[in-house]
Amino acid sequence: MYHSINNSPIGDQQLSVNTNDFEEQMKYLSDNGYIALSFDELLDAGNYKNPIIITFDDGYADNYVNAYPILKKYKLKATIFIVSSYINSPGFLNENQISEMKDTISFQSHTVSHLPLAKFNKQDLDYEFSASNDKISKITHKPVFVIAYPNGSYNRHVISAATKYYKYAVTTKFGYYFSDSPRYKIGRIAVHRSETLRDFISMLE
Repeated sequence: MYHSINNSPIGDQQLSVNTNDFEEQMKYLSDNGYIALSFDELLDAGNYKNPIIITFDDGYADNYVNAYPILKKYKLKATIFIVSSYINSPGFLNENQISEMKDTISFQSHTVSHLPLAKFNKQDLDYEFSASNDKISKITHKPVFVIAYPNGSYNRHVISAATKYYKYAVTTKFGYYFSDSPRYKIGRIAVHRSETLRDFISMLE
C-alpha cells in the first residue's frame, strides 16, 4: 500500500515514499520473479509463485509523474484507489493522466469524499459508492469493482452496502491475502518512507 511517491514528502510524510526508494523496491520485485496482479486476477493468485498486488491510495499527481514510468519500466501492474472528488484538483490526477495510465493501472474507488464510512447512513453510503464508481468508470471505460475504505474506517453496515457495488474491499490493516481471507476485509502492507530496502524485503517474506 502506497500513497504519494515523491522526493519531497506530500501529505503524511511517512506515507510519502521517496521516488528512488520506490524504484529500488519495484526493481527488487521485478528481479526476483514477483508477478504484479490486478484484482480481477486475485482468484488465480495461487497459480503464481510470487503474486503481489501493488496499490496506491488517494490518486496523487506524482503517481503519474513518478510512479507510473517506474511501473512501466519494470512491467508491473498496479491499482490506484482514487477519490473521485479529487480528480482534476491541484496535486491530484486529472482525467487525461488517468486515461493514459489505464494501460498499466487499474483505477478503483476510494469513495467520493474520503471521509470515514463508519459514520455514514445507508443513503450516504450508497452515494459514496455509486457516484465514485460512475465518475471513475466514465473516464476509464472499465469496471469499478474494488473499494478501499478511507482511513480504514468500516463496520458491518459499510460492508453490507459495499457488497452491492464491489467484489472486494481493502483495509489499512496489516495483512496478507489467502484464499479463505474475507473478501471485504482484505489487509495490506503499508510501505513507509523510513523503511529500507531490507525492511521492504522482510515484509514480503
